[in-house]
Amino acid sequence: MPRHRAARRQLQRGDVAGLAGATLATAAVIGIGAGQADESAHARPVTASAQLLSGPSDTGVDAFTLGPYTFDPYTTPLLLPQEGWATFPAPVFPGPPVFNIAGGNLDGIGLAPQNFEVFNASGQEVGTIGTAGTILQVLGQDSYEFTVTSSTPVLLGSTANLPAVGTVYDIFKGLGVGPGGSNAFENVYEATPSGNIADYLVEPSGQYNLADPIRLPLGLGTINLSSLLTTNYAADLQPGAAFSSLATAADASIGPDAFTINVPGFDYTLDPVSTLLAPDTYNAVTPLAGFPPFFAAGGADFIGISVDTQGFNVYNAAGTDVGSIQADEFVVNAVGVTSTEEVVTAALPQLGFTDANLPAVGTVFSVTNLAPFHNAGKAEVYLTTPTTSATDTTVTTTGSFTEAAPFNLDSAGTAEINPASVFASLAAEQPQDASIPPPLLGAPATDAFTINQITFYPETSLLTEGYNNIAQTLGAAPWVAAFGGSAEGISLAPQDFFYYSGTGASAHLEGELTTSMSVLDVLSFSNASFTVTGCAIVLCTDAPANGTIFDVFNLGGGIENIYEGTPSGTVTDTLMTAFGPLITFTIPSLDAAIPLNPLDIIPAGFDVPAL
Repeated sequence: MPRHRAARRQLQRGDVAGLAGATLATAAVIGIGAGQADESAHARPVTASAQLLSGPSDTGVDAFTLGPYTFDPYTTPLLLPQEGWATFPAPVFPGPPVFNIAGGNLDGIGLAPQNFEVFNASGQEVGTIGTAGTILQVLGQDSYEFTVTSSTPVLLGSTANLPAVGTVYDIFKGLGVGPGGSNAFENVYEATPSGNIADYLVEPSGQYNLADPIRLPLGLGTINLSSLLTTNYAADLQPGAAFSSLATAADASIGPDAFTINVPGFDYTLDPVSTLLAPDTYNAVTPLAGFPPFFAAGGADFIGISVDTQGFNVYNAAGTDVGSIQADEFVVNAVGVTSTEEVVTAALPQLGFTDANLPAVGTVFSVTNLAPFHNAGKAEVYLTTPTTSATDTTVTTTGSFTEAAPFNLDSAGTAEINPASVFASLAAEQPQDASIPPPLLGAPATDAFTINQITFYPETSLLTEGYNNIAQTLGAAPWVAAFGGSAEGISLAPQDFFYYSGTGASAHLEGELTTSMSVLDVLSFSNASFTVTGCAIVLCTDAPANGTIFDVFNLGGGIENIYEGTPSGTVTDTLMTAFGPLITFTIPSLDAAIPLNPLDIIPAGFDVPAL
């Protein structure tokens, strides 16, 4: 008789309309997987808590069950397996209190690796797997996704008894409501390289399959969210999915994947060529981080080194081959809609043509395929060049229209941004900080600002007042673009700050900090975060602890959210306006300075046998 280590919950249809009614309504809005109850599973008594054994076990305190497998996390100090989770890294992209992203899978290299001992439904060990993990935190709700990167069967066993390499699991912990958060739920997703996809909403009342219609309360009928399962996040992201709706009949004579972008300032037909010089071919883009079934991002640029690139043969409006370009590539899939962004890094004209006949180096074009979302829509085309402002063109079956884009990725042809724009309104609201005593030989404090009685004076790597430009790391313009961050403890955007106690002319210089900067643009909103990494000079007096995170979320209209989180667990958050602080509150559960942990997401004895 197959067994699972934790009690299975009794499935009760009536509870869908009652206890889970509010949860399902929320799920419909934010896309959390949910489905009709599967009554094939029956209740079992809750077992007593298992005791930690000397090594991993299917009944270990951290073990959990997904489908036919029980996973028990372990580490190997002194080469001896010991149950427990490996230390999760600090956020790659901190943006508290709204979001945090930690870990990721960099072309098979896990930034948050975790080993699991794997047991079958009978409790027999079948082997071990290595995984790459990602934790995404949005408004205090956490998602832990792990991708199988290696598998080792037991002696005389077979890898067929283990999850296939490339299999993706995701556990999302939803917001709890009611006394003590009693109505919390989890959403569990699984996708395999062979194409199998499963998703279950796990509530106290039972487990509900996203593939089935969901019965709404009060006799309001059903809702079908199965369309969220059309994308397999265990597969590589497909850059061409964004461009397919722009292909014309004439493009087919050039190549099966050729497409035409004809927007103001850019009129070319592009035919993809892989890094292996294979014509009509896109390079594979492995997801770097994901939150299935809603979101996955691939492609990244780390200090000028691109993870994914793409070549294109370029044809002008007359259909003449004028040369080729190379581009750094970023791909985002959100709820089945693909955005692909290309940043031109090199151009090679054909004989008889010049660089002027090709897209300029530094040009950024990004296409979102709207066809799956709206029948009349074809694509959204973002474009910016070294000499023009950013535009956003909606291409439809009946015509197109162009407007200014919410942010510019390449106004100077460098494919970089400067964080000063995010801090500008905060600095303007604190005019007294312009009069702080500048550092030795320093310029006036044009960009200085204060957070919690610490005044920061930014200094560039050229020892001038101001910020270093930051290269893009991820993105899908015009929806989202991320810059800087850190990977494996290496800052992708180092930034120094002189820091002072107090404000204005009486402020006292205490020292100089090294920090790691990250910036996120989401539509018209901008967020900048810097994490203290050390002291830039011999002495730093009363310095914020290493790992402390400061964050400014520019909401527009002179309103900013100002955040500070410390490794000791102290968190302050202030909504700031031109008239001063509007409200200050403490949110200890959103301390981005404390490493995220899968243990905070996966409940003890978690058991989803239906996957």
